This record gives sequence, structure tokens and C-alpha cells, in this order.
Amino acid sequence: MPRDYSSTHNLCAVSTDPETETMPTRNVDLLLLSSMNDTPSIIRNRLTNSDEKTGDEEPSRIYETISRFEMPLTFERAQAQHFAFLFFFGLGAIAKEENTGYAVNTMTPLEKDYNDRYPLPSFTLKTREGDTVGMTTYSGVFVDELTARFETDSFAKLTAQLKGTGMQSNPLRREEFVVNGNANLEIDLSGKPVLDGKHENIHKVEVYVGNAWREVSIESLSTNGATLNIYPRAELQEGTDYTYRVYYLENSFASVGGNIPETPLFETPLFISDVQVRAGGAWNGVSFEGGHAIDTDLKSLEYNLNNQLRFETGFNAVGSYANRVYREGRTQTIKMDKNANELLLRAYHDYNEEIGLRIKAEGADIPNTESAKYALEMIFPKVGFTSHERSTNDKVNAESLSLTVLKTRWWPSVIVKVTTKLYGELQIM
Repeated sequence: MPRDYSSTHNLCAVSTDPETETMPTRNVDLLLLSSMNDTPSIIRNRLTNSDEKTGDEEPSRIYETISRFEMPLTFERAQAQHFAFLFFFGLGAIAKEENTGYAVNTMTPLEKDYNDRYPLPSFTLKTREGDTVGMTTYSGVFVDELTARFETDSFAKLTAQLKGTGMQSNPLRREEFVVNGNANLEIDLSGKPVLDGKHENIHKVEVYVGNAWREVSIESLSTNGATLNIYPRAELQEGTDYTYRVYYLENSFASVGGNIPETPLFETPLFISDVQVRAGGAWNGVSFEGGHAIDTDLKSLEYNLNNQLRFETGFNAVGSYANRVYREGRTQTIKMDKNANELLLRAYHDYNEEIGLRIKAEGADIPNTESAKYALEMIFPKVGFTSHERSTNDKVNAESLSLTVLKTRWWPSVIVKVTTKLYGELQIM
């Protein structure tokens, strides 16, 4: 039976419990409804020996140096749970207040690194390729960059750039077996089970004959995956030992679903009509007071967090994976596009004022609670204006502004509060 490689059957799940030195790989417990185009990649840095005296014009060897993980994570219709997960791993600190049926998660930036291994919390990510192709587990995954975008006529959009140490558990195994002769060929897989005896879990069988590896066809596979029967090739001689290679999916990965959660958690996504923006107010440590509502004239608002993570494979590492991760300097920026029906923000820019800013969204009611709603609140105690541009858009005066999030003496640079349904089995949310 052919393997199902349709991307409509892809799955992606993460651990909400951060990894630690003693638990560098966690069980995944949250299935994510991210974009179908979010594809994980292991970026390998390989070098040839073209700089060595080989006596030949072309290189003769390739050296493995370092491996790194990269993956986009995109939520076109972002839910409160997505904000909670990504902002925790992107900022690093969390306080959770549990109530009847719902939880309020407050995320703030880490002021100090954990250590070289964990400058931010990291998580485990598992992906399934198609329905039966295979699954891969990636450890040491971090949120390097995070963008939240709000624009007219649209749902809130959340995009992250994930980066990781390159540590992965590859589901495909290659084993060598020696079989004698050219008839009644059986390969004993009893010590290396192939789940459910499925043909599609054997990706390839080849035999070394005539100074080359040659493909071999499969006749049958026992239902318990212990015995592989293969068709002989004409070149094989009776009484001669031949080396076979079998490429197969390991038992713990080669299943539909595996240990990935079967269903995602669903919350009503946040829509632009849920969002309010106030500029010029102040954060007093408990609430955001004052300010001027600018949401009526806004066309779009985009927040960007960049942790500038750097990965390093140093002494006492394992293979080519990174064993040191550094945060080289967090930056946070905001961009606004709006109708220019007043000069307030231009004045803030011209006078180089530093102001408070709040983005607040209250969505649908959370089921089985008295009055709680799915909600997002992003509080910036101090932001400054770096640019202001005027233009016309569809015969309307418009302005675009760029802001930088600043650090204050008393408060974190950003406070993100996310209200979600209470999921007791998850570490966050």
C-alpha cells in the first residue's frame, strides 16, 4: 500500500512544559492548528575538503560540522491560547492565575538568562509528515522572533520564527543484515519491530552485489513486523552471503497519530473588531490609566519581538548539535498605519515624547464561566517614536509610524496578559 504523503494530513504538536537540563526532551501535549505551509528544516553546514592537498581538482570528501533547526509557525486566525504559548516562550517569564473555568496568564521578559543552555525556555516539537510517511521529534526549540499583526477586516495574525539546537530524533533507521543464497529470502526484524506489519513502513531494501547497492522488491511483511520476505535478484548466487540494507520506520514513530494528541484545543479566534488601542496613558503596576483611543482610525498595527538568538556548538557537545544558546539583545518594535484625521501622533513624534501604549482585545465568552472572555492585553509602559511618514491612500490622508519599545526603571518593557479556558493538564494556559 503506498504511503500517504498529502500535506493535508500533516500534524504539529509541542510541549507546554519547558525543557530542563534533566529533561531535555518533553512529551508533546498541545496540537497546533498552524499553517499548512509551516515546514520544519534541519539546516546542515557541510564543508568539502577542497582546501586540502588531495592531488585532484575536485574535492573528495564532505565533512559534517553543525546542524540547526528552523521553522516558521503561523496562525492566520490566532486564538488566545496561541498568544499564551508563543509569548511565554518568546518572553520567558510567566505568572498564572487560575479561576473557575479560566486562567489569566501574565507574560513578561526575562531580565537575566537562565544559563548558556537556556537563555529562554525551550520546548519539544513533533511533526508528522503526511499520514504514514513518518514523524520527527525536535528538541531544544526556541522562539527567536514573534510578530503579532492586527488589520482591518481580518482576524488577529500571529507568526513566529522558531530556531533550535538541531537535535532531532529521526524516525528512519538503516540496518544491515547478512542473508545466504538466492531463494526463500527472509530478513529477521524481530529485534527491530516495524509497526503493524505495514509495507509502507519499509522505505527501501537493497543488496550489495556486483560492486553496487541494488534495489530489492518486498514480497510480504508479517503482521507483527518481525519477518520481511523479499524477492531474490537474478544476480545472486546460491551458497553466497549477501549484505542487505533495510530502511524502515522505527516502532515509536511509524504510526498514524503516535503520541501526538488526537485533537487540538479550539478557542474562538480574535477578530479585529475585538481590538482596542490607546496611546499616551500610563501603567501604574495594576492597570493602564488614561490615554487617547486611536483604534477608530487605525488600518493596521504590527508588533515585533526579536530575541536575536545565537547557537553555538562548543566543548563537550553531543555531535553537531548546539549546546550553547545566547540571547544577544532583545528588540521590540511597533508599526502603525492609520488615517490622518488629527495631529496627535505626529506631535508625539515631533516632540520626541515617550508614552504608554495599550493593545486590548476581548473576544467571545469562555464556556462554563460566569463572565470571562478570551482576551489579550499588551501593555507597553514606555514607547518612543522613531519615524513618521505622511501619504495618501485611496484619496484619504494617511500616516505611518514606527515605534520602539523602551525599558523603564520600574516596570517590564512589555506586560502581556492572556485569558484562556483553564486547561489543567497543560503547564501554561
